[in-house]
Amino acid sequence: MRLLLITLLLIAATLMPAAGNHAQGPIDPVEIIRLSRPTIFSIVHDTISWSNVQHAETYRIRWRPSSGGQWTKQIVSTPETSFRFTELSFDVEFRVQVQARSSNPHHRDSIYSQSKTIFIPKPKTLAKPKLRHISGRTVAWDKVTGAISYVLQLDDRGEISSKRLTGSSDKHTFPNFRPGRNYEIRIRALGDSVRYKRRGPWSDTIKVIIPLAPTKTPIPTDTPTNTPTATDTPAPPSAPTLRLSDITDNSVNMTWIQVPEAESYEVQGGFIRRWHDVGIHTSIRVSGLDAGTTYTMQVRAKNAHGASPATSASAITLPAAPRNPSADMITLDAILLNWGKVKGAASYEISGGSLADWLDVGDVASYQFTGLTHSQAYTLRVRAKNASGVSASASAFATTLKPTDTPTSTPTDTPTPTDTPTQTDTPTQTDTPTHTPPPTDTALPTATPAPTDTPPPPPTKTPEDDDDDDDDHDDPCKKNSETRTETKTEGECTLSRTCTRSWRVSGRCDTEGGEKCTDWRTDSCKEPCRRINQKTVHGSEIEIHHQGSLCLRVEYRIDSWDYVCNGKTTSGSHKTIKSRTEVSC
Repeated sequence: MRLLLITLLLIAATLMPAAGNHAQGPIDPVEIIRLSRPTIFSIVHDTISWSNVQHAETYRIRWRPSSGGQWTKQIVSTPETSFRFTELSFDVEFRVQVQARSSNPHHRDSIYSQSKTIFIPKPKTLAKPKLRHISGRTVAWDKVTGAISYVLQLDDRGEISSKRLTGSSDKHTFPNFRPGRNYEIRIRALGDSVRYKRRGPWSDTIKVIIPLAPTKTPIPTDTPTNTPTATDTPAPPSAPTLRLSDITDNSVNMTWIQVPEAESYEVQGGFIRRWHDVGIHTSIRVSGLDAGTTYTMQVRAKNAHGASPATSASAITLPAAPRNPSADMITLDAILLNWGKVKGAASYEISGGSLADWLDVGDVASYQFTGLTHSQAYTLRVRAKNASGVSASASAFATTLKPTDTPTSTPTDTPTPTDTPTQTDTPTQTDTPTHTPPPTDTALPTATPAPTDTPPPPPTKTPEDDDDDDDDHDDPCKKNSETRTETKTEGECTLSRTCTRSWRVSGRCDTEGGEKCTDWRTDSCKEPCRRINQKTVHGSEIEIHHQGSLCLRVEYRIDSWDYVCNGKTTSGSHKTIKSRTEVSC
């Protein structure tokens, strides 16, 4: 029996390696999958957004001028599906594409998306304000077109302070000017950084001299009295005057006039559900608001004797950009633009096509552009509007039909006048001609033979796997050559060169002649900017940001200085975070 068991164990040990080798047979090949092609569905000013692609790890964005040239590329990691351009030239039309990418060996990078057009207009320069002294502690200025706010700067014997004022204001009174002091004042306008530049030039500095008050001789009284006057009675401060300015789609600036008896101020409103002390500041920025929503903000002054009555002001935030703009019902000379309405919009403005400027079309969700040119690519834009201003714009892209794309008319059986014989004096009926033409497929006269050479159908376009898979609207075959200028910076000098690319017009231009460039040449050099006249801190700012169930209070320190650049002296400022504190809303 023992011998039988040993024999069975030896047989089992012999069979086990064979079974293992059989398990290591041939492996089935793994299928390699190409990622889906992304779609650019939105361009808002300088930011593009595209559809999310499954299994994509990164996206490659590339762009170049519509006139041609080499692609500039940038990698964006998931889950981001949007990209903001920060270095595009103003007033130049660019074509942009997106590609989905993956490092997984079982996935292939996608084909580039169809190219879209992005155009960023150059912001206009704000005018230089004209500042003047009206009387006493009050100064005034002429309003600047495009200004959304003003910065009024006061120099009190080297101590610099600044105050932000609304774009609708044109004068200001300084409540704390002291007699016998000389003050230097200047002002500049601030823009929205889209239609106008963020900062305009400073006005000329004016000097305000506050004379000493005349000395009063006390009048003697025969009977001294200890009866307290009304000024001896402690009282809370008077209510400040509140204004809301610099309104965006998610923030608003609260400013109020300083109250002489106030020791601090408290604000409330929006997501700030309880009174919040902001110290002696007379302005505060509240961010994290909802677009297209009306908010009522409040402020009150405080001192040791109590709080003043609250002052209120209401404003509606700017609306968000219209949703999902699209082109529809495209013909030879017309395109219908559709978009989704957004909260808080009173009307909508459109541009593009044959329009030279923005046009208010009311509270609608579509507009038909007419009078267009056939076979022409158009960028159509729409933006929302309410009492506080306009939103960022959203774009849709479309190309009008070619004449060959329209349906041809069906020939009728009714003969034309040339088909009716005229060789008899007796008029005959048109439906029984004496000379019956042979039956043909068309209504042409028998004297004119039908064309026999039928033009070949247009070639069908198949997706290409290379990196230059442009759409039909970006076909460079329309040109034989193109010239572009490249610039670069080395130190404090600007260099440039000219490059010319040529090709033979054939199909998709697969036979290019190459590119030739001139040597780099120096255009201009500038001296380094030197900082001079470093000045002490001249102010601070507070911002309260909505963050979930809490509010984030951020206090900034603002320093200013003068500097010389290219022989010109100008001023600058720098803002740094002093503190960041979470507080209850």
